[in-house]
Amino acid sequence: ATTPEAAARARAFADWLKSDEFLQGHPNVFTFDFFDLLAEDDPTAPDYNMLRQEYREGEDSHPNRKANETIAPIFVEFVIRSIEDYRKLAASQ
Repeated sequence: ATTPEAAARARAFADWLKSDEFLQGHPNVFTFDFFDLLAEDDPTAPDYNMLRQEYREGEDSHPNRKANETIAPIFVEFVIRSIEDYRKLAASQ
């Protein structure tokens, strides 16, 4: 149910949230790029920037069980790594 225009805006927003411009001066902010893991990244695909085919069922725009099972371990590792990185940063100050 997502339009190509809305999908492009969503990618632009996700890219901004992980940009140096947004993160600069905020050492306690870590951005997990969930969008990039979920979205089709082939610019020639008709569903570019939309939920990947393998992560959806029918016309539902929400991630399916496969998406959750695939991305959840990556997210957990990100949280652990972010905590470790922040602790190192705090200890060095």
